[in-house]
Parts: sequence; C-alpha cells; structure tokens
Amino acid sequence: MDLAASFAQSGKKMLLVESDIKRSLLRGSNSMPRNETLTEEAFNTNANTALVSHPRVPSLFVLPAGSSPHNLSELGESQRMRQLLREWRETFDIIIIDAPPVILFTDARLLSEMADLTVQVAKYRAATRTSVQRAHDLLSKHANGNVEIVLTGVPKDSTAYHNYYVS
Repeated sequence: MDLAASFAQSGKKMLLVESDIKRSLLRGSNSMPRNETLTEEAFNTNANTALVSHPRVPSLFVLPAGSSPHNLSELGESQRMRQLLREWRETFDIIIIDAPPVILFTDARLLSEMADLTVQVAKYRAATRTSVQRAHDLLSKHANGNVEIVLTGVPKDSTAYHNYYVS
C-alpha cells in the first residue's frame, strides 16, 4: 500500500490490485469505501465496476482481493483477468498487483506472465537466501527474467544493509 500511495502522491494515477486472497488486508478495511473485489470482477464477466479512490490519496484506486474461488489459480489463468488488465492499462499510469507468496501458490507466477515488471519482496531475517533464490528462479521462468528483488526490514545498522546480494 505504501509503494502505491507513493506513486499516487507523485502525480501518477495508480491502481493497487490485491490478489492475495488468503491474506487480504483491504477486504474488511474501514478506511476504504465498499466497492467490488477482484474475485467479483475476475469471475463475473458482466461486472462493470467503477473503481473507488482512496479517501486520503485521490489518485490511488484500490481493488481488494475478495472471497476465495474454488481454484485460486483460476485467477491467474483467466482470460477475464487479461481483459481487466488491458482495460486498466488504458486508465492507469501504474498498476501494482499484490500477489501471494511465490513458493506456496502459483498465482504470482501466473500473474507475472501478464506484468511489465515483477517485483519480488523478501523480508530480512524472515526469508532465507535459498528461498529467495528459489522464488526468484520460479518467477523468472514465467516473467521472462524481468524480476527485481526488494529486501525489506533491514536495520540501518546491519552490515546486510550495505552488503546483501542474492546472486
């Protein structure tokens, strides 16, 4: 959410799509007005939802994940999702799709095939070098190697703050 808000505050028309259905942070949020969810949009071809902007950041639009469909990988494989992305690209400067963990679910890999850039986020001390490398390898196969890694939560006084590399 912070990255999306930063882009929006810089003048970009921003869309944050939450596709981590198992750990939705936005679905029950009281800070956002009620609007459709990604699963309602992706699995209802008749949906024509006007996305709602964030109350404190007007150029940031958010689409919460929604409830779980029978097969979560259907989301990344659906033609409707591809259609939605085409439509959103006509309206928004930047679209961020927040996907579930790469190693546990296929969603991120499938969605990375549709992305212009895939950003893999790893939390310092929570992810091992091996798991970060494995996730990067899985994503790279689908995203045609267009994957960047961001390491979060590194204390500034840590030697890793200056010396952390995956390769």
